[in-house]
Amino acid sequence: MSKFKLNRDYTRLNVRIKNYPERKEKLLINDYGKWVLLKEEEYKKYLFDDMDEVLFKKLEENHIIRTPENARDILESFRNYNWNVGNGTSLQILVPTLRCNFTCKYCYALRRNVDEQGFDMTEETAKKTVDFIFQSPAKSMVIEFTGGEPLLKFDIIKFVVEYAKELNKKHKKILDFAIVTNGNLLDDEKFEFIRKNKIGLCFSLDGPKDLHDFHRKFTHDPKKSSYEDVSRKIKFYRLEKGYNRTFAIPVITKYSLNRYKDIIKEYVLHGLPIFRFKYVTYFGFAVKGWESLFYEPEEFIEAWKRVIRFLLFLNKKGIRAQENLASYILMKIVNNRDPGFAELERPCGAFIGQALYDYDGSIYTCDEARTMDEEFKIGNVYEDTFYDLTRNKLCKTMVSNSSLLSFNCDNCPWYPYCGICPVENYKMHGSLVVNLPSTHRCKIHKAMIDYLFDLLLHSPEDAPYLRKWGDSLDNKIPEKIPSEEEFDALVKEFESKYGE
Repeated sequence: MSKFKLNRDYTRLNVRIKNYPERKEKLLINDYGKWVLLKEEEYKKYLFDDMDEVLFKKLEENHIIRTPENARDILESFRNYNWNVGNGTSLQILVPTLRCNFTCKYCYALRRNVDEQGFDMTEETAKKTVDFIFQSPAKSMVIEFTGGEPLLKFDIIKFVVEYAKELNKKHKKILDFAIVTNGNLLDDEKFEFIRKNKIGLCFSLDGPKDLHDFHRKFTHDPKKSSYEDVSRKIKFYRLEKGYNRTFAIPVITKYSLNRYKDIIKEYVLHGLPIFRFKYVTYFGFAVKGWESLFYEPEEFIEAWKRVIRFLLFLNKKGIRAQENLASYILMKIVNNRDPGFAELERPCGAFIGQALYDYDGSIYTCDEARTMDEEFKIGNVYEDTFYDLTRNKLCKTMVSNSSLLSFNCDNCPWYPYCGICPVENYKMHGSLVVNLPSTHRCKIHKAMIDYLFDLLLHSPEDAPYLRKWGDSLDNKIPEKIPSEEEFDALVKEFESKYGE
């Protein structure tokens, strides 16, 4: 316990420091993401216990020091920021079938051909899976259907939704549903069920026709355009039917890395304001074509920064658009709120936050883990209880490994905002214990956080828009969607201003 010249008791909390030497500033960040920017003179006063009342108050309010007055707030903030640790498994990912009518270059699920047998979930397994899911103590849950192509087994989707809603009359959880789909099999009958039950629809839209068709092909008719089908479906169900719970996501490969303006154009014209510049991951079919699909982290980050600049430019022109991953990071930075995005959590959420239930009832720590043969399988809905898996050695190992407590993080100031994927580390490096600062994911996330903080602190014209990104992910259909000609004119203006 230290005292400063005004004779008040306080304790310094552990902080990480980001230096801005050219500005003579230091950013101090505590272990749960609260931060304060100090001038060099202020930092010296803090360092040598020579604080005046104004500086003391600034440090106290931002939880850089603990006092008798803010101790309760610090405890509450720490608990809220780490809510995921004791929340219970809330994202429940269910595979109705591993079959798919598409073949995509980066497919992480190792999908099976549409006409293969033995890869569909039965109604009995679906019932056992829902019974298992409701053993989770989480008060809020999302049951997400993925695949394969889940719409191939729409009967299982309907059964799970109706059975889960019936069970929930007893359990009274906040219950949501989502479907990750290529959209090809979506029709009005299926959509009416989806709309009635407020099920989220997440399509894959990789950009304009040439990019999308290059990445995503029909299995039995590879020359047929998959873009024309998904584009028509998104516009019809989102724009004509007005279904706000329609989302889309691209996967960015080496072929699309520098086509960001074309990709963003597709999202804006489809009325999709949420856009994630999603880097390809080292799973499934992507492993086989890794060298042709991937890029160095530095290449990705340079492209991602251009994405942010372009989106901010569009915001200033009145067009609502934001990058998804940046928004998750900004929620942590701006509002000290963990949005529950597993890739940026410590621990990562393996079973304590999410679980995957395969078509045969096998349980895996996460969606990506199912591609790893039996190495990350933790149980089966026919044999285990939820309580059994909370004591599972692999689950405990995953939690410990992804907490970052036992890793050398290179004294990184961005530790409170980051996260790792133990499954990807194991897939790429053959071990759960890796040199984190040398990994692709670490380099990418570190550069993202660094860039966003710099804009927030030192770019007054951009900071208000980024703060809005950190407030919420607003997926409502925009009131005004520009025409193609209007968007192209904005692109020319942007290129003229930034030389890109």
